Amino acid sequence: MWCSGPAGSAVSAEVADCAVARRFVIAAILIIDDEEPVRQLLRQALEAAGHEVREASTGVEGLRAVCDRQTDLAITDIFMPDMDGLEMVHMLRREFPEVRIIAMSGGGGDWNAFKVARMLGAHDTLTKPVELSTLMERVGELLKPNN
Repeated sequence: MWCSGPAGSAVSAEVADCAVARRFVIAAILIIDDEEPVRQLLRQALEAAGHEVREASTGVEGLRAVCDRQTDLAITDIFMPDMDGLEMVHMLRREFPEVRIIAMSGGGGDWNAFKVARMLGAHDTLTKPVELSTLMERVGELLKPNN
């Protein structure tokens, strides 16, 4: 088992529109992505919607973060240097089966990676760059009580 131990910019108009247009159950969300600008944008959108958001820049950090605190949803990049998102999905599914998972990739819409991510247990997949309205819709669906 893995249990062993920000940007100051204003929220963009698009993020604010998403937050006003949709009301979601407040959840603990972890963003795992090696690209800081991606993490910042997703964090701003999700926090504006009322979620508690944590970030990890590597897969190992992400697993430790899930171990350290309650996580309802993990959003992970598929292609990362230390531990790819496919391994991350597999580990989360095995060690933390209650955590919902969205796998993302900007790797040219690599559908094979998305197919494998779903086979390993990802609940949804998104292509980067992701439309914030699409992200918020998918997050809302995954956080519904009967999902």
